[in-house]
Amino acid sequence: AGLLAITGLASLRMGDRSSGLVLLERAVKADPANVSLKEELAGAYLFAGKVDSAQRVLEQLPGGSDSSNEAKRLAILVDLQQQNYQAALQKTDEYVKSHAKDADGLILAGIVYEMNGEAKKARSFFEQARTVKPESSTSLLNLARLAYSEERFDEADSLLQKAIEFNPESIGVLAALAQVAEAKGDRPKAGEWL
Repeated sequence: AGLLAITGLASLRMGDRSSGLVLLERAVKADPANVSLKEELAGAYLFAGKVDSAQRVLEQLPGGSDSSNEAKRLAILVDLQQQNYQAALQKTDEYVKSHAKDADGLILAGIVYEMNGEAKKARSFFEQARTVKPESSTSLLNLARLAYSEERFDEADSLLQKAIEFNPESIGVLAALAQVAEAKGDRPKAGEWL
């Protein structure tokens, strides 16, 4: 099961979703008690857009989607993909109450609130994540996205400059830097980022 899982995850990371999913499915069949393998499979299903399959895998975990922190975060993502925003908000609030130092959970909470149209609360969660994990380019990128959406381009640029220091090869940060430079009217700089 271990080799199947490693090969499956490598396939997914290289962009071969179909082979990666098949290999992860085989790994889970070979080791059905392995919770972390099932979580990897649920995450892979979500990434591939197979939300119902992800939900089924989470429901099969001992304790369901409450079995681990990862399963809880995946269940929130399932709700988001199914546009069940109230359930996502409820699960998010429960999660962050007991995991106030989980940067990934705080970032997810920010995304949930942003998708629910609550930018101020989203910003608060992204800032909390940044406090917990200052080197997180993901929290900085999300803060920059919010600033950009509010046409605060200098702030977005400043946040992205910090993010690129922590993760210089991040395609998302580089693309966002180009987008901000374009919005500021600096086409040559936008081209440099791409």
